[in-house]
Amino acid sequence: MLLPTERDQLVFEVANLTNSDPEPLKIIIGSQHVIQIDTHKRPSVYAHYVVRYCERSAWIEDPALIIRMLNLFSFSNGALNQALVRLKAKGPVRYFKGNRPWDTCLLALELPFLNRANTRQAVELFNNPLVPEDEYPPKEPGVRVLVVNGPPNTGKSFTHDYIRYINSFLGDKFRIAWIDRKKEISSRFSPDALVKSLLDQINPDWDETKLPKLDTAQAARWLTELVKFLGDHITATGEPWILILDGFDKPGVPKETVELIQKMAATAVGSESTEYNDSIRLALLGFNEAIPNYKGRVKADKTGPVLEKDIEKYFKDYAEYKDWPPFGAGVLAKIVEQVLKSSPPGDHPDHVKRVASNALRLAHSLDQSITRPIIQE
Repeated sequence: MLLPTERDQLVFEVANLTNSDPEPLKIIIGSQHVIQIDTHKRPSVYAHYVVRYCERSAWIEDPALIIRMLNLFSFSNGALNQALVRLKAKGPVRYFKGNRPWDTCLLALELPFLNRANTRQAVELFNNPLVPEDEYPPKEPGVRVLVVNGPPNTGKSFTHDYIRYINSFLGDKFRIAWIDRKKEISSRFSPDALVKSLLDQINPDWDETKLPKLDTAQAARWLTELVKFLGDHITATGEPWILILDGFDKPGVPKETVELIQKMAATAVGSESTEYNDSIRLALLGFNEAIPNYKGRVKADKTGPVLEKDIEKYFKDYAEYKDWPPFGAGVLAKIVEQVLKSSPPGDHPDHVKRVASNALRLAHSLDQSITRPIIQE
């Protein structure tokens, strides 16, 4: 994305701006991103982490994070201004064929996206009405809740990047509010604290004094009022929202917060109210409690070890994206062998990360060949 000299200059500027203090960045790229970036006491190292995160995030936000960073320094730095003009002209990078972004094989140059068929389908169906119009060919009914479960380090949180990438090709149709419980200062999250954190992103000017107060004698009613309060504020924006809750499968989540999330899901699918199901989509990245699949409006996906068939499909899709002739069965078998031979077994905590890295490295090595790459049968 950035040329090496441009990257070095941006790191220098960010180091001078922050001096290892994350606070100035919250205004530029948002606190929800700042908390994802590792800190470091050396300003140059921290600045490198910041620039790498913004580049890796590619175009999953509008404007892209790297564009926001370049905008800040473009007036005083000619090289960074040229980088800004060049990247703005390029726009989002397409890693898919035709008009189906849901089938993408990459999210950014360093972010492969393997398997996850149910996630892909659910995010596509976020875009559909719950009751399709009478048309031919008929559209599949919409989905309003996606639940992704699986062991740690298997890509649940990666779903957030995928949703943002897809949204960039839908003209940013959806607004996105995202809470990563692992990164929050207080990880317990009472029901009202969860609603407050979402509303801080949905409408920073909302009136906190009007947030429904707990009535211990009618706790269930309080949760219903919180969901309605949240739904009313979302509807008032005039835009549909995707609410992404990450890490609420870990110990320490209060029972009342679990019940609140279940009510949010019921509201999104329309089983308790139809008032907000055009306004709210809910993505739960780690949530082990029951979510009733009302009228098929909930999709579940499970992350886990990458299978041989997943690697085969990734390289079939990559070949199609690159306009290469299809790989034969023997070539695909050798590709799978190469990807897996240096990867740890499926029960290893770094299995998914290493398989994805190896697949990406092999795909790039094929792509950089002078002629159409061929792995011999």
